Amino acid sequence: MVIQNTNNHLKPDGKFYILDFAEFDMDKMPGIHRFIFKKIECKYTFDC
Repeated sequence: MVIQNTNNHLKPDGKFYILDFAEFDMDKMPGIHRFIFKKIECKYTFDC
């Protein structure tokens, strides 16, 4: 219902993104993902 309601309120060609936060192993993820997490992600991501 939340996703449908959001979709109903988007502008034409609007986009709705869902971020799923979960634990992961940096050593096992593809290089591009490691780059994004190390260079772009919020510095507080790794405080857990």
